[in-house]
Amino acid sequence: MSANFIASYLVKMFNRMDENDLTNLKLQKLLYFAQRTYLKKYNKILFEDKIEAWKYGPVVNSVYTIYSSCGSSPITNLDIPSEYEKDILPDEVEDHLDYVIRKYGIYSASHLVDKTHHEAPWVENYIQGARNVIPIDDLISFNVAEQ
Repeated sequence: MSANFIASYLVKMFNRMDENDLTNLKLQKLLYFAQRTYLKKYNKILFEDKIEAWKYGPVVNSVYTIYSSCGSSPITNLDIPSEYEKDILPDEVEDHLDYVIRKYGIYSASHLVDKTHHEAPWVENYIQGARNVIPIDDLISFNVAEQ
């Protein structure tokens, strides 16, 4: 599955909230946490796209590119490209994403950046000026208790 469908679901859910604070920066961190926690729970990937270690934390480049025009403003349903508007996610995935929203969506983008900057998958793969892929094995082997 493409991370763009996951991102579309997250955008739709945040747009249902009284106060939508889902910027591209926050969306990127939620995608990271969604992939990491899904790997731990189901022992399989949530989406096929690579996660890269950028200066401000993990980023899925294909999703970042789509929503980059939003800048630091909240992403709205109108920003979702038509090819990703379809609701195709299995119930298991939607339930997992709802969990991610409840657990991590309550935090600001800057808090989530700080949180990812203290996790081994980003720390061990970030090199200033580079966009290194965070290997799936690093996400799997990361022990949340290490935080």
